[in-house]
Amino acid sequence: RLWLDALPPESALQDPSITFLLAWNDVRVLLGFIAVRALRSGDAYVLRLYVRPSDQRRGVGAALLGAAIAEVPLAPVIRLDVEAGNKKAVAFWGKHEFRESGRKKETVAGVEISLIEMEKHLAERRRDQVFRLGSTG
Repeated sequence: RLWLDALPPESALQDPSITFLLAWNDVRVLLGFIAVRALRSGDAYVLRLYVRPSDQRRGVGAALLGAAIAEVPLAPVIRLDVEAGNKKAVAFWGKHEFRESGRKKETVAGVEISLIEMEKHLAERRRDQVFRLGSTG
């Protein structure tokens, strides 16, 4: 139940620039969620991805990420920040072709944390897909 504290505030759920997707099992137990913001620059930003600990490493996070990327089809880049000490999260994003683009420190609730800025270039992948679809040889 404590993991539900990771859900964004109600105001975020009403923000039209944010896509909020949920993963449920067949008996309607919430397995995880992702929130992605469409930025004015045209890029997208992953605000949160959370999968219930008992459902991690079962494809839930990958499915949510794939669905979120499909929701921002014109975004050339999708960005996020991940806590540098969260090795599981850093490995997850790396597995899904996100690369480090910088580092920064932020203070949250009076505690300084180190963040890794990561990004995935979607435009290149989409350009390759269009080329393959359009090529004849």
